[in-house]
Formats: sequence, C-alpha cells, structure tokens
Amino acid sequence: MSTVKIRNFDALKWIDAYYSGRSNIVPQDFQPVYHFALIWNLFESVTCGKNATPISIRNSVYGTNVDGHLDLGKYKYYVEYFKKRYSRFGSFQQVVKRLRLFQEHRMVVMELLSEEPSNTNQTVYGLLLIVHRIRNNFFHGTKEVDDLHNQTELFHVANNLLADYIDDYVPPFRR
Repeated sequence: MSTVKIRNFDALKWIDAYYSGRSNIVPQDFQPVYHFALIWNLFESVTCGKNATPISIRNSVYGTNVDGHLDLGKYKYYVEYFKKRYSRFGSFQQVVKRLRLFQEHRMVVMELLSEEPSNTNQTVYGLLLIVHRIRNNFFHGTKEVDDLHNQTELFHVANNLLADYIDDYVPPFRR
C-alpha cells in the first residue's frame, strides 16, 4: 500500500497567485477573518443547536435573556458601530435591503439602526441577524476574497460581538 504525500500548502500564497498578485494579501490583515470562521463555528454549535437560522438565533437570545442574562449596555457599542458603518452607504432602508433579509427580520434590523435601543432581546437579536448576514455573505461568495483585507474591522467587531454573546449565553439545561 503506497502512501500519498500531500504537499505543504500555503493558501494565501495560492490565492495571491490566483489573482495574479493583485489581491494585496497580507497574512496578519486576515487574522480577524480566520478568527471569524472559528468563532462562528463555536457560536452556531453552542448557541443555535448546530444550525444558526434567524429563528434559532431568536430562540437562543430570548431564552438566554429569560432571567436577565443579557445587559443592553454591553451591546450598545455594537449598535453604534453598525449605525456608523451603515450610515456611509445611504439610508438605513437601502442598507437593510442590501442585506437581503426576510421582511420580518428586515424590520428588526431597521428598528435597531434607526431607533435608540431599549429592548434587550430585540437589540441582541438584531445584531446577531446582521452578523448572520455577514456570515452568509462571507461563506457564499458575496464578500470577495481579494477585498476582505478592507473589511477586517467588520470581522473584528463581529468576532467580539459573537464572543460577548457566547459568554452571556445560558444553555437551556441551565436555565
């Protein structure tokens, strides 16, 4: 029986070559992107029963906050970040439409971006809906690999938000 030896593979070098050296890939710039894949995996498996959908995310948030495990103040920074980020792209309505959310979820995110947060469940749910769309855009090819280096701040914020939520999450058997 022969053993096949697989060559050592440098993915970033390969991607840069694929783009004929035009990708501007600097390995340390991609750290938040790498971390996002890992933290998302943890978020989805721990808080959403290994299937993050808008419904499982909502159920997770509402279940976690049953006994007040979520602090609205902790999440206001993220609301302000997304308001500032998305205000650069026109009206919040245009931005929310570009996120390609279902109508029910679009209303939650619109409320999050256009009003002062007052409902903890809706605020955290809206923030996680945004991160869910970031995930979908990333894993389904909407976010171009050769442009990811321009979005590291977005991934850094998303990583922190997910980590904060995972830290606050209370599994159903501990409620």
